[in-house]
Amino acid sequence: MARPRNTKDTPRPAGGQLQWTLGLVAAAVLIAWGLIAMQQRSGATKAADATTAAVAEVVAEMRRGLPQPFAPGLVTESIEIEGNRLIVRIRSERRRAERAHQDRASLMRVAEAEQAQLLQLCQDPGVARVLAHGVTLVRRFVDADGGLFFDVSITAAECAPTARTG
Repeated sequence: MARPRNTKDTPRPAGGQLQWTLGLVAAAVLIAWGLIAMQQRSGATKAADATTAAVAEVVAEMRRGLPQPFAPGLVTESIEIEGNRLIVRIRSERRRAERAHQDRASLMRVAEAEQAQLLQLCQDPGVARVLAHGVTLVRRFVDADGGLFFDVSITAAECAPTARTG
């Protein structure tokens, strides 16, 4: 009867144990890397969900009571989210965009004045919270037919004290 061989007696190639150990270490590293990546994605998803919830809360508050007067002859009509932009749509009740664009210099002066007023919203805690999440706040001025007069916008960087005073 043949005696079973003792595996300890079997000669192994010199690098065999080393290759096996390196393979095991590589597999462990890949598994750990995968787990870390999944955890980071999960954390990013939670952060994105928190951002979405914070923005949605502010948008819901801003939408209350719309449409509402913005200024004489202007009505805040809607507030929508387009990508990372929060669009506040303001409609002119009488003026037409096509006609306003005929006097480009005057239209640009109005746009500059609106941009300056928009910066005042940096002081609003709700707006500041939305901007802090990487959202750009846009006021879009349109006529009754949807024709665009102009857009003005602000970001968190523009609300920073150095951006306003510098």
